[in-house]
Amino acid sequence: MDSYPIWHPSGPRTAVLRRRLRLPADATSGWLRCAAAGPFHLFVDGVRVASGGVEPTPQWVQVELGRYAAGEHQVVVRAKGPAGAWV
Repeated sequence: MDSYPIWHPSGPRTAVLRRRLRLPADATSGWLRCAAAGPFHLFVDGVRVASGGVEPTPQWVQVELGRYAAGEHQVVVRAKGPAGAWV
């Protein structure tokens, strides 16, 4: 699934993307990867687990999911686009 920010061109250039993630009981490891062309923060269950994107090109961050218990978790990305982006 692809996620795309949606807003009015005159609005703020911040996107908040939220997704539920279900980890199966038999999962022993896994990764969550995120990148943005501007500054961003990645949260799992309300806790900031990574930040990035202050360089001029997208920078990937990777979070190990093996430390999370089986069940449902909430993943949130808050990203800010550069001036003139996402119009």
